[in-house]
Amino acid sequence: MLEAEEDGARKKAALRKQIRQTREALSAAEVETASRAICRQLAALDSVRQAQTIALYAPVRGEVDVTSLLSGAPTCAFPRIDGDELAFHLVRAMSELEPAPFGLREPHPAAPRTHAIDVVVVPALGFDRRGHRLGYGRGYYDRALSRMSPALRVGVCHEFQLIDQVPNVAQDEPVDLIITPSERVETHSRSKENLS
Repeated sequence: MLEAEEDGARKKAALRKQIRQTREALSAAEVETASRAICRQLAALDSVRQAQTIALYAPVRGEVDVTSLLSGAPTCAFPRIDGDELAFHLVRAMSELEPAPFGLREPHPAAPRTHAIDVVVVPALGFDRRGHRLGYGRGYYDRALSRMSPALRVGVCHEFQLIDQVPNVAQDEPVDLIITPSERVETHSRSKENLS
């Protein structure tokens, strides 16, 4: 069992390195084009249009930029690292975010905190079609998603980040949908109805 876990960890580390290098080599124009296409698909989802609160993230190092949804959504929340957990705080504008560890931007600790999130848009280094996510290895999103069970989980990524298989373990939390610039994948990883 321990050997299988170590093998999975090695495979994840190699995948992280490969995808990170490819993503960081993207031009600003490539990221912008992909982000616009993904945001159009996100905005068209009934679940997003009907959501009271959507969790977004501030992109880093070539990640898909979903922050344009901030202007169209009724209420948006952004993650903030709080010890070993992610706390989600309400944000009205990107100017409310401040520099944080790992090159991130996050809400000020005094920003209103919320647990009522209908849709969470999830970043990652990679996803597979089963909804498994290759994160950065610290488990922040896995722990957060485990507490946000009713929320629709939407993974967003560039085309090359949708890979054949992500090695996974029991505590990994899958997403319900994956959106790339040209594709929408319903993962059926959880029994979720009406993912449109």
